[in-house]
Amino acid sequence: MNENRIEELTKWAKSKAKVCPNLAEEIIDLLRLAIDEIEQGASMQNEIHLCMSNIEELIKENCN
Repeated sequence: MNENRIEELTKWAKSKAKVCPNLAEEIIDLLRLAIDEIEQGASMQNEIHLCMSNIEELIKENCN
């Protein structure tokens, strides 16, 4: 597992959680899900993409 990519994703997700604090818990849950999937053998690239897309969509729909 490429720890740098995970660290970058974590920093990115935390920065998004600061922008929209009312969604912080959901954002961190999405991050944890992606990390868990990667640790279980899922494609890192795919899981990072899904995680980022889901977080962006969550913010778009709920944080104006």
